[in-house]
This record gives sequence, structure tokens and C-alpha cells, in this order.
Amino acid sequence: MNKITLFKKNINYKKSDFNEINLLSEIICNSINNEILKTQKNIVTIYGPGYIDDLNNMDKRWKKKERERKRKYKKKNKIYKPNKIPKRNKDIPIYNTENKKIPKISFVEKGSILHIYPKKKYSLLIYGLNKTYITFHNKFNHIIISKCNNIRIYLLKETISGIDLLNCKNIYLYSLDFNYINLEYSSDIDIYGNISKNSKFIINRCINVFINNKNTNASPFLKIIK
Repeated sequence: MNKITLFKKNINYKKSDFNEINLLSEIICNSINNEILKTQKNIVTIYGPGYIDDLNNMDKRWKKKERERKRKYKKKNKIYKPNKIPKRNKDIPIYNTENKKIPKISFVEKGSILHIYPKKKYSLLIYGLNKTYITFHNKFNHIIISKCNNIRIYLLKETISGIDLLNCKNIYLYSLDFNYINLEYSSDIDIYGNISKNSKFIINRCINVFINNKNTNASPFLKIIK
């Protein structure tokens, strides 16, 4: 039986609302050494162009706040002391697509094709990829896919724990088997693979989600548990 929770009624929804960075994405983007990620050992992080775009937007917001703060000080005839510019880690090594060994942290350029051979004890964070093809040839513990656009993912073996898809759009995901998958604030998602009675899906505030060509009737105001 499917469990459906209705959040809101009679609200005009705009698809552009999904373009805003959710809190989780910004926390992850803000620092590679984020404490949340440290709670899991053996985590591998792959960043894409969206990561750099987010850092640049964060810098713009910081500069805007500083200008406003300077204006307020000047208006009150106070001495303005500028804050230090936050350090953003934009110098990330480019992922070598010919190397089967996956680095702990890497950057993938737009339009890349990846073949990844992970160790089953590793978890993976994918952030900000665009127009990328990824094939996983071994098991991962858990996969988090955040703020990605137009990517195709093939899992030749299921994950041990599950998959989280957060704030993504235009995603094709194929797996031989699914244990657990959580979709949040995402749109235009196509999922294919073997769905058993033990498979669990959570679809939270998404639109245009299809599982094996069947429309889940997902809505930005619904939470569906299958």
C-alpha cells in the first residue's frame, strides 16, 4: 500500500522554484571538510560545474551583504572594518576518466563519461554534475546525488544501503535491483530496474517521476512512500 501525505492545496506552483539551492546542498557545497560528511568513513566526493557555480553565487551574496553593511556603517558615521572573504575550495583535481581507481575528491567536467569501480565499503557524494554518463561496476555502500542536471546513471550492482536524489532534474537511473531510494525536490526523473516487494521508495515534493515507464503521480505538494 502506498502512503501519501498532502502538504498544501490550491497553491500555484512554478517549476522554477526547483532552481533554488536547498539547505542541504549549500551545506555540502560550503566546505569539502563538512562535519556531516565526516560522520561516514570512506566517503568519495565527485563535484561538477554546478559546484563551482554555487560557490561563485555564494561569493556574490557575501559581497552584496558586505556592501550593505558598509552602507549602514557609513550612514551611522561609524568606522567600517571589512570582514575576511570566506575561503572556498575551487581548486579540485580533475577526475581521470581512464583511471579505474576513484580518488577521494575530484572534479568532473561537463559531458564526461565515467566508469567507476568502487569498493563496497565506500559511500559516494555526487554534486553539481551536468550532462554526464556514469556506470558503476561494483557495489557502493550509499550514493547521494545532489543538484545534478541531465545525467545518466547505470548501476550494474545494487547499493548496499540505498540512493538519495536531492534537488536534481533530468535524471535517468538504472539499477539491476533497488533496496532503497529517496527522491526530494527533483523533477523529470526516470527510474528503471527490478522492483521487488522489499524495495522502498520515498518521493518527496517532486514532479514527473516515472518508475519503469509508470507515472508515480508525484507532486510538489505530496510525499509518497511506496
